Amino acid sequence: MGAERRIATVVAMGMVLISTIVLVYLFNEENRRDTEANAQVETSLHRAAETYASNCVACHGPEGLAGEGRQGIPLNTPDNQTTDPVLGEQRTEIIQETIERGRGAIMPPWLDTEGGPLNQQQVNDLVLLIREGAWDQALEADIEHNIELHGVAGTSTPPPVPTPADPSQLGLTVFQTNCIACHKSNDFPDGGAVGPDLTGLGAMETTPSGNPVDAEYLSAWISDPQSFIPGTVMPAFGDTLTPDQLDAVVEYLLNLE
Repeated sequence: MGAERRIATVVAMGMVLISTIVLVYLFNEENRRDTEANAQVETSLHRAAETYASNCVACHGPEGLAGEGRQGIPLNTPDNQTTDPVLGEQRTEIIQETIERGRGAIMPPWLDTEGGPLNQQQVNDLVLLIREGAWDQALEADIEHNIELHGVAGTSTPPPVPTPADPSQLGLTVFQTNCIACHKSNDFPDGGAVGPDLTGLGAMETTPSGNPVDAEYLSAWISDPQSFIPGTVMPAFGDTLTPDQLDAVVEYLLNLE
């Protein structure tokens, strides 16, 4: 009997120990999952801040406030950062669709399957950054981006606003108003990255596709890019720009050497 009791006691103690371990594991599992989820969110926000600094600052500003001289709308708003579950879900859907597919003539599609430069993970990261309101991280990434590109420890400033009354500045004004959401140039190194950097365009004799870089071609392209590349994300400006504005921006592009 003594041996049987000792065995029973050992078994009972073992079961108690196993039960304790299981209970401790189950108790900590929720904390472990929360910790892992928080780490994933932080990783996603870090990626988003870098993507934002490289692609979104020119139009929306380093802290999502847009403002004078920028073409985008403010993203740092109470509606976008709402904690209301119903409104929050609606804002998430709107932000996601806008980034993926674009909205209007200025905001182009950014998702790669829609013709943009970003993959789905990058878009999802940006949506999270906007919804979480992680503008301190976006600002920090913008400062680092400026140090890397320009050796200057500061935030990206809005593009310079030329005097519209000066005819020589009209092309620059048109470019600033309509083009920097997608393109960079000598004057706008922090412009968008959806389209190619147009710096040096005026020094080219032909485009990579073999078209001549002259006033006739550029005017036709800007007026109706679909006739050259069906499905391109670049909007047509034939009905948006006046003849004088079109001529001025073409001259501006031809002087980008």
